[in-house]
Amino acid sequence: MLNLAIPLAHLAFLTGEPADGAVSEETLIARIREQFGFLGAGVAVVIRDGIAHISLPAAAAAKADEATKLYERAGKRAREGDFARAAELYARVLKLNPALPSVHRDLAMSLVELQRPEEAKDALIDALRLRPDDAWSLVVLGNIYVQQPDGLARARQFFARALELKPADAWALNGLATVLARTGDTVGALARYDEAIVAQPDYAHSWYGKALTLSRNGAPAAAADTLKAMFRRATVLDARSEPVFEQASRLFLSVETTLAQQGESEAFKAVEDYRRTVERESGYPVEIAEDKLPAGIAGRAQLAWKHGRDRHVVTVRKSPPPAGSAAAHVAPRRPRADAYPAGDGGASRRPQPLLRHHRRDARAGDGVARARPPSPRATAAPPGSHRTHGGGPRGRHVRTALQQPARHAD
Repeated sequence: MLNLAIPLAHLAFLTGEPADGAVSEETLIARIREQFGFLGAGVAVVIRDGIAHISLPAAAAAKADEATKLYERAGKRAREGDFARAAELYARVLKLNPALPSVHRDLAMSLVELQRPEEAKDALIDALRLRPDDAWSLVVLGNIYVQQPDGLARARQFFARALELKPADAWALNGLATVLARTGDTVGALARYDEAIVAQPDYAHSWYGKALTLSRNGAPAAAADTLKAMFRRATVLDARSEPVFEQASRLFLSVETTLAQQGESEAFKAVEDYRRTVERESGYPVEIAEDKLPAGIAGRAQLAWKHGRDRHVVTVRKSPPPAGSAAAHVAPRRPRADAYPAGDGGASRRPQPLLRHHRRDARAGDGVARARPPSPRATAAPPGSHRTHGGGPRGRHVRTALQQPARHAD
């Protein structure tokens, strides 16, 4: 026999209805039986002191054992990214034993990945009816409402309730930060992202959400620094984390390009100053020319004495390389085997914010990069100089070519 004791206020919270006692006990019992209809026949309901006591027969031992095995298989499929098969297996588990809140929740997560949010919402409501204090389900439900144009207020309620249950939960903090960013509270959003990062440094979504918020609010340098920290510290926890790293790689290229454009005049002046220094110390003038260069080469220096000339020649690209070319050189950090303990059928025990929608539009505060940017030695200029990139005006190439003639000389 399964027995549940659930405050009426919790049930009202899920439906958004007030728990003011305006209806009779008979009506309440009828509503509760309807809400728990997914448990099948034989549900008994008694209300005492504002608490609904719900009981139903326990699943047979054979069915429980089969359900456990299916749940393990479903969790494995979900971690591999086969969400369609995972959803089928979770549904079979619930036919055998519908009173497992974790299965309803994990089914919902797979349904969101399959672009079936309304079905996912129903599954989460069922999970929370069985276990109203499950912060994880509240976070996933909040993530569904975040995607809806008129769902931000409701999403905020779910994230706030999750934080009441688990004050330092990185997933709930990240969700709340997303809501704040979208409603224009940038300061509040950045504060929540920072709290989430402290709580779970290897969780990529919070790093990316913070960087995206900084970028959209005119702080590209801070966004770039945040992304560099993300690539050093965050990990790919499972298939649902990979889109976060893909979007972060694109954002990194974007903010670095913005920084290069902002510093272009200063960079050109620094290059000219450095050219005069080289001319003075070497005794040879420096000629800068533009020409087509092999892919991946931003500039080439030819030393005067090596080529029998009366001048050094520095050649820079005549046209910039493809905008996304750097993305081919980045690779994800693989998940730690012990990132999160397995439980309830082997599924990851931590909520993965459901961000498949973000693959189409990287909205503020939503985490999504599979790859690190090129290493600092490949992207950062030498100390005291300005940022250099593979494309754009000649001033951004020359300094690196002059400072490292041995690397490019022919």
